Amino acid sequence: MSITRTIIKTTALGCIFAATNAHAANYIWTGAFDANDFTNVNNWLDKDTGLVPTMSPDNTIPTEFNGGATNVANYNAAGTQQVNAIYVSSQTGTGSGTGGVLNVSAGTLQGTGQNTRYTYGGKGQTGTVNISGTGTIDVGGGTRVGIDSNSVGTLNISDSGTYKGSRGLTANSISVSTIAGQGNATGNINVSGSGTYQDRFGLMLGGFNSTNTGTGNFNIIGGNATVQLGFLNSGSDGKWLQSGDGSTLGATIDSSDGFSLSTIEIYDHGTPTDGRVSFEAGALLNLGFSGAAQAGSWTLMSWGEDFLFEDGGLALDPGVDSNWSFEFVDTGGTTQADSLVVTYVPEPSSAALLGLGGLALILRRRK
Repeated sequence: MSITRTIIKTTALGCIFAATNAHAANYIWTGAFDANDFTNVNNWLDKDTGLVPTMSPDNTIPTEFNGGATNVANYNAAGTQQVNAIYVSSQTGTGSGTGGVLNVSAGTLQGTGQNTRYTYGGKGQTGTVNISGTGTIDVGGGTRVGIDSNSVGTLNISDSGTYKGSRGLTANSISVSTIAGQGNATGNINVSGSGTYQDRFGLMLGGFNSTNTGTGNFNIIGGNATVQLGFLNSGSDGKWLQSGDGSTLGATIDSSDGFSLSTIEIYDHGTPTDGRVSFEAGALLNLGFSGAAQAGSWTLMSWGEDFLFEDGGLALDPGVDSNWSFEFVDTGGTTQADSLVVTYVPEPSSAALLGLGGLALILRRRK
């Protein structure tokens, strides 16, 4: 007996884990026992018999799992659980705005489907994935966070949680690993604490090139997080593509952590040279502090010197403190920018800086 497909879904009705083959049964997620732990067999019912099944779901069971009474699933287990796909509120939405939550706080959920689009938030629903503690999600296909009209998808990575996008998908003839916010949807990715986001090809925020409108927001908080685009692929450079639909790159300096900020690293593997960093007109930059403010400069993003770099008009979000500025910097002396540096000069420090030859710092480009 061969299994052709395994799926994890979370919808407005509940958390669904599904697999199909010629002799598929139907399991219903109830979340009725042990804090909604999907690995506990008592959280499931066999739809045909009404009995608790003898085995918990994984990708070795010829079973189709349908929605139940709760919309929260918690994964907190040692080792690795393999599934073919993960869908969170993306398959059977009603447009009501309600949706599901998948919490991973320990162990690894490994998505083995390479041609699958792992989707969080679709069909007019909200879908949220929270990775915390020592939890890991490692997916073998492309990721979509927020897809379809009026949908909201959110991926939160905190503590020592990890998200790995080991393959990719194609959008606008460009290969990326993750798309946040398309089809008039909103997609949010937030990395904080010692959280890690790594992918194979790179990231697209919003409807890049205006072919599929939407808003994507990527936020990095503090100085202990790790964000590495293109890291998992030695044969292709990373990409950052930010649309002009109000999509926002956000950075928060943590005053409780030495006023530090992690750098988003976009990997340059050399040959072939296909790295790209692009900001469309209307792309936004949101900067701030968690706690007290302090003067300083931080490298928010770095990329290869030979990348295709396009700045169509990145601008500070209108709500950002006017003491912030940013500039694209050439650190390698190649006449092309390879870093995005953000600077905060609070009043009345600006007057002292002018007296010390800080005019160039104060007049850094604000857009």
